[in-house]
Amino acid sequence: GTKFTNIKVICSEGFDFRVQAANGSALGRGIYFSKTSAYSQKFACAKKHMFVARVLCGQSTCGNQNLTRPPHNRSGRMFDSCVD
Repeated sequence: GTKFTNIKVICSEGFDFRVQAANGSALGRGIYFSKTSAYSQKFACAKKHMFVARVLCGQSTCGNQNLTRPPHNRSGRMFDSCVD
């Protein structure tokens, strides 16, 4: 979910991880996606709009609220994404 005012910007400019999260950052700074619409609904406002996206996570690791970017893996490369 996001603020209603963010919808037009997302539609015209796309998702941008550099923009501060509207609903916190439990797994670090970034863009959050969910497998189910029910999970996202609890972050939505009274007017409910939803983006449906295909998301490629790549090589992922567990996230936490202190992350500003994914940590490095054993080979020294940064993970592609963080998950819960």
